[in-house]
Amino acid sequence: MSIHKRMNKDGTSSYVVRYREGNRNRASSFASKKDASAFEAQTRLASRTGTLKSLDAGKITLAEFGEQWWEAYVLPRLATSTKRIYAHDWNTYVLPYLGETRLREITPRMIEEWRGRMERDGVRPPTVKKSMNVLQGCLQRAVVWGEMQTNPAREVKKPSGKRTRTVRPVTPAEVESIRQYMIDLGKYRDATLVSVLAYSGMRPGEALALSWEHVRQNTILVERAASHGELKQTKTGKIRSVKILPALRDDLNEWRARSEDTSGLIFPRRATGGPWTTEGYKSWESKSFKKAAKAAGRDDASPYTLRHSFASLLIREGRSIVEVAAQLGHAPTMTLDTYAHVFADLDEVDRQPAEEVIEQARQQVSREHLGKSRENKSGAVRTNPAENVLISFSQERAKRRLIA
Repeated sequence: MSIHKRMNKDGTSSYVVRYREGNRNRASSFASKKDASAFEAQTRLASRTGTLKSLDAGKITLAEFGEQWWEAYVLPRLATSTKRIYAHDWNTYVLPYLGETRLREITPRMIEEWRGRMERDGVRPPTVKKSMNVLQGCLQRAVVWGEMQTNPAREVKKPSGKRTRTVRPVTPAEVESIRQYMIDLGKYRDATLVSVLAYSGMRPGEALALSWEHVRQNTILVERAASHGELKQTKTGKIRSVKILPALRDDLNEWRARSEDTSGLIFPRRATGGPWTTEGYKSWESKSFKKAAKAAGRDDASPYTLRHSFASLLIREGRSIVEVAAQLGHAPTMTLDTYAHVFADLDEVDRQPAEEVIEQARQQVSREHLGKSRENKSGAVRTNPAENVLISFSQERAKRRLIA
């Protein structure tokens, strides 16, 4: 190992440190003898401690390493929906600011400045946090692969992930109004799907992955989810069972009696009989669900937010945080963070079984619907062939007990 002075073509001088790494002769050039001496000392120490190879690591840019990370690590492991989110955040927020920086030059301060820039540009805290998580995951792989000694992203505090808006559950009466709107149009499948989402707390992907075999006597087994036209594991990767409320059992019985095929998915894609595609789900949400929700006075609702309806029903029954979390497939801490205000508002005298609350809501909506139908009929405003469908639909419940 030695330092040699070298004259450059432009008349300047530089200092070259020559050293040996394994069976290879290596050399690094510096503008000053002081820098060359410091590198030589660092090289001697690394040679004694067996970390000499790390001195040459991290020379590639984040953009170059990101391509390797994406091909070798992200593509084979992550779900399609997750990859889309990663790609968006990487291309939109990470690359423009840090892409041309070499890995060895990325520091906690640089990442702090990047976070501040995103916040000044008006990027919402959840998006800032997701983008920082994507960067941290990439740099962690750089550490594992020997391109970096430590992960600077770990040292930078991320925005709070706590909910900034209070959850406003869709009430059972509003759920029943949504269902009634769909039933009036003869959309029994859609009405049953709303029941599953609101009265079992499943995520939409979990509901769309249900087969009839998952429906047991007292529970529904949740072990997979539909995503981009395929069946995969649930969001948490865990299997759980949720209890079947009487109203939901009745709705499933009625939909089963109307279904042509009861051997596969409960809500199959009409064209193929398989799981819904992302485009198909978005079309259903905008063309069917949103219209029904707006008619019920809840145009802010989405299929996913119906989970909150089920959670509020359980809380009203007096269930504990742990019990509610288990039914939703959440961590108890997340459940408390999301529904703390619902627990706080509950009075001991207000506790009521979920099945009673739902039944009262159905009777209320049924009366209102019947009254409107009579008004329309007497005023000759319109003739709706399905105006009495809720009454007849309810009467069939006493005759069918296919799952009970």
